Amino acid sequence: MNHGQRIDRGWEKAENWRIVAYWPSTYPGYDDYYFGAYYGYSTTYWPFEFNECAGMEANAYLRAPSGATYYWDNEGSLGVSPYVRYTYDSYIGLIPMECHVIQDQESGDYKYWLVCEDIDLNWGQLKFGDGNYASLPVVEIYKGSTLVQTIDCSDAVQDGTGTLYWNVFVLNGDTLTVINTITDTFPGL
Repeated sequence: MNHGQRIDRGWEKAENWRIVAYWPSTYPGYDDYYFGAYYGYSTTYWPFEFNECAGMEANAYLRAPSGATYYWDNEGSLGVSPYVRYTYDSYIGLIPMECHVIQDQESGDYKYWLVCEDIDLNWGQLKFGDGNYASLPVVEIYKGSTLVQTIDCSDAVQDGTGTLYWNVFVLNGDTLTVINTITDTFPGL
């Protein structure tokens, strides 16, 4: 291996955008749905695994200008247009994060948000949500390997009284507009 030569990992290409949502702390988690609703008794919080984060999982969504939304059930592909891929789901792993990559960016708005539902499993909650959990998500946006912006849910403001969506940002070309609001109004339109 040539130690002076940089390895091209593909996703670090200068034109690619990478969006990483993560939960910075890993206190023991709880599974309200599995131990409560599934078994039909009180939804008292129940200890989960020691290496999983406290609170509820928040799923990340990225809507491309074409109208397609990329998330855990529609991963997309970097091999076909519109070249967007959902690359990591916090539900399936022990790492509390969600990731998207935009390659060959289209013109128009890319909208990014997280959803936190009571039936989801345990990586953290959104600000203003129910529960007393230590872990609020953070979103980092990279262009190539350069960090462009960090957006912290703990800095979000509440729009109305709802707590279902964290409307994080809109990306159009190289213009990143930070929204950072917690709301029950669907942000993907």
